[in-house]
Amino acid sequence: MDDGNAFGGHLAPAPQGAMARPDYMERTSKVYAIYESEMDTIKGWNEISTVAYSLAGSLGGFALSIWVQNNMSPAATDTGKVIVALGIPGSIILGIACAIVGWRFGRKREGALNRIKSESRAVPTAGVP
Repeated sequence: MDDGNAFGGHLAPAPQGAMARPDYMERTSKVYAIYESEMDTIKGWNEISTVAYSLAGSLGGFALSIWVQNNMSPAATDTGKVIVALGIPGSIILGIACAIVGWRFGRKREGALNRIKSESRAVPTAGVP
């Protein structure tokens, strides 16, 4: 017999409100109402921050590898001298710029989440400890 429930009517009744307590874990978590457009914006800022930090780390590793290769090789070629002269400072400058971009977008994401939390209000619930 189907009561219209997609899970066959085996779901526990959920209390109304802003608190959720799943049956499969002993933890009460807060649920915030977020518009889909806000979630897309926050997700985009998180993605930009992650990519920027990844690029910063990669560029730092690239600069370090050039420096190590330059110090370990007995003789540098003309191409190697140009790469050392331009590659290390360029990689470091771009890496720092990427780290700053990542930090800025991380701060924007954090500010948006803090704004959502501050604008949210608790909904009284019955039956949830």
